[in-house]
Amino acid sequence: MRSNSRVSLLTGLSLLSILTSGCGGAGGSGVRYDLTPSRATVAPRGDVALLATYLETSVTGFQFAVRPNGNGGTILGNQSDGSATYTAPSSTGIDTVEVKFLSGGEVVATRTATITTRRSN
Repeated sequence: MRSNSRVSLLTGLSLLSILTSGCGGAGGSGVRYDLTPSRATVAPRGDVALLATYLETSVTGFQFAVRPNGNGGTILGNQSDGSATYTAPSSTGIDTVEVKFLSGGEVVATRTATITTRRSN
């Protein structure tokens, strides 16, 4: 009788594992947010194309910004498709670009990219 109980318990646990594996249970929900490239090097006054991507259907927009106290580059981002262009200043240095993923006006994730401006040798 004990061996039947063990088989039933193992079968029940296996079934529970199968049922919850695709439901965001113990393994997480699989939601992923990215900003690519996450690092780039560009010449002074050069451009870097950035793209925010996600695996979450509730994302409704994006906010791009260059964090203050950096090198002084600028960002022009598309609020609806997640694309942006960073333009480096004439000076060398490092900027951090930030994208906020929005859902219904709320920030659901933030990702950054580090852009280094330097002259070629």
